[in-house]
Amino acid sequence: PLVAIFKHRPKMEWLAPGAVFTGEELRAVVRIQSKRDVEVTGLSAELVGRGEARFGSGRQTATTTYSDPGMSVQVFASSLVAPGIHEHQVRIAIPEGFPSTYYGKQCSTRYILKLRLGIPWWRDRRASYEIVVGEGKPMASYPGQATLFASNEGGPQAKKSYIEGSAAGVVLLPNEVLRGAFALLNTSYNRYTKVEVALVGTEYLHHRGRREEHCVRRMTLEIETRDPAEGQSYPFALRVPGNIAPSASATLWSLRWALEITAHVRLGRDARLLVPVSVLPERFSGDGSTRRAPRVGSARLALLWTSVAEEVGLEFVGNRMRGSVEGVSVEIRREHKGRGGWTLVSELRYPSLRIGAAIDEASLLRGTSFGGLRIGIRSWDKAHHATAARSEQ
Repeated sequence: PLVAIFKHRPKMEWLAPGAVFTGEELRAVVRIQSKRDVEVTGLSAELVGRGEARFGSGRQTATTTYSDPGMSVQVFASSLVAPGIHEHQVRIAIPEGFPSTYYGKQCSTRYILKLRLGIPWWRDRRASYEIVVGEGKPMASYPGQATLFASNEGGPQAKKSYIEGSAAGVVLLPNEVLRGAFALLNTSYNRYTKVEVALVGTEYLHHRGRREEHCVRRMTLEIETRDPAEGQSYPFALRVPGNIAPSASATLWSLRWALEITAHVRLGRDARLLVPVSVLPERFSGDGSTRRAPRVGSARLALLWTSVAEEVGLEFVGNRMRGSVEGVSVEIRREHKGRGGWTLVSELRYPSLRIGAAIDEASLLRGTSFGGLRIGIRSWDKAHHATAARSEQ
């Protein structure tokens, strides 16, 4: 009879949860619907991950596969499927450390579940379903530590533009507000016009020695800074979008986020700093409302100098430390020496010995060539102007 020649192929339906995460089990149900008795060789399920990186204009594509013995299971062996609807539990372990699902500009990672119902001497019933896999454990601890950073690790250099900043935390969640502050230095030598604060996402591709990077998203906040005072602090608040893709890393690519702050200088070189941040999936909720960004610029220096002054028994007044030690007046301050940059200047004033001796820094009109005394040390004589009532002194 024709029924014996054309075998019946039962229908299959996949009933899965809304989300599954790495390091956990995918638990779902396969529903089989048959109109009559059917001999089958068994039902198997396999979850396969596929990573892809597209270099250049997409002409060269590198691929990789993510698989594991625990991601392939035999749901049931050979049996007779009777007429009706039958449901079978499926449990597939997704290893910790596997990348999460991602569809980006130049790269992606996707997971496909393949079902196969074997039918002897006939076409097997097959079905494929895409499974969205999320990150099981956060890449970083929320909310992270408050951070200070600068455009130059060594501090302001001579007359060059310079910016320092801070952030309340470098681990972020969607829909939260990234709070921080920045300060501009060397303002006497640079005409700062504005500062751009941006959250930047970049895809980094790597395969067999070839590397590329592509900016995939940029959220920018612009703040005008015309005629800023030296070290003046500017606060900022940048909202993290709700649909932001979390930081991720895979075999062929990684998605990284950074806080970028750029100080624009008219007729000069801009100052720029880049601070890596981590963006977590929305499921890792937390409370970052109590976070505060550290002080920057003049406010940070005042806090630091006040602490040091108290420790050594001096007083911090008017951006300088002052006091008296065993009858000697002490003053310590910061001065900008032009090309020499910022320097610490210490001034000691001793009680008068009434001998008419005085020592000051040398200048164009005040040096050894203009009545100054020499002590015989060439470098010292060049940098100082000494006078006395009598040269023998």
